[in-house]
Amino acid sequence: MDFSVDSKVKEIYDNERARAVLEAYLPKLTRTPSFQMTFGMSLRTLCGFSQWKLTAQQLEALDRDLKAIE
Repeated sequence: MDFSVDSKVKEIYDNERARAVLEAYLPKLTRTPSFQMTFGMSLRTLCGFSQWKLTAQQLEALDRDLKAIE
């Protein structure tokens, strides 16, 4: 499976390598009580919320790191 910031959070979380990338950029996300509510969202959508807002550069780096997963 190919990953990107347009992938669903659940798809990313279910893959060990993609989850590690997610946790590197959003370390508190998986420990929040409402985390499972984000599973149907794309990572890009999630990062649009003020609580999880990433800069454009961070979002690009996250996308690049996810796309590098084989």
